[in-house]
Amino acid sequence: GAQLGKHKSDVRKAFRAGLESQRQFEDTIKLGSVGLEPGQEQLRIALVGHSYLTQESYANLNLLTKLQEKVKVVLVQNVNSEDMETHLAELRKKIFWSHSKEIFGASSQFVSDPTIVGIIYLTCFGCGTDSMIQELVSRKAREKHKPYMVVSLDEHSGEAGLVTRLEAFLDMVERRKAHEGYIPPYGKCLDRDSNAL
Repeated sequence: GAQLGKHKSDVRKAFRAGLESQRQFEDTIKLGSVGLEPGQEQLRIALVGHSYLTQESYANLNLLTKLQEKVKVVLVQNVNSEDMETHLAELRKKIFWSHSKEIFGASSQFVSDPTIVGIIYLTCFGCGTDSMIQELVSRKAREKHKPYMVVSLDEHSGEAGLVTRLEAFLDMVERRKAHEGYIPPYGKCLDRDSNAL
C-alpha cells in the first residue's frame, strides 16, 4: 500500500473488500441445490466462457443469477484439471491459450456428463479465441446430442432479449428431458443437428 501512496486503513479496507468478493465468488461456484421442494430434481446446466464474463454480473447482464434462480449451474471452475487434461489430449492439435484450454476441457467434460442437461457458452462479440473454441464445443455437443446455446454479448445486448432466450432454452431442455424416451413414428429424429441453437 505504501508503494501506491495509500494509508494503512485504505489497505485494510481494500483487503476486506477483496475477501468479501472472494467469498461471493466461491459461493457462486459451489455445487448445491437451493430452494427445491423435497423430492424435486433440479436441472443442471453448464455455463462456460471466460470467468471475467461468466462471473461479472454487470458484463453478463446478471445472467448467472438469473440461471441460478431456475437451475443448478455448473461452471468451468467446477471441473478438476485432470479431467480437463484428459479431454484436451483427445485433440489432434494443441490449444495455445490457457483459459481456452480450460473452457474446452471443462466443456468436453460437461458434454460427456449425463447429469448435465444443457450447455450455455457465454462469449463477447469479436473474441477471437472464443470464435474457435466455441465451434469445437458446438461440434462436441452435436455429436452427443447435448442441448447447446451460444450467448454473444456486446454493448448493444439487452436484458429482455437475454431473458427470453434463456427461458426458451430452459423450456426446450425441460421438454426434451420429459420426452426423452419418446420416439416419433417417422423415425428417431428428423435432423441430427437439431439440438444446437
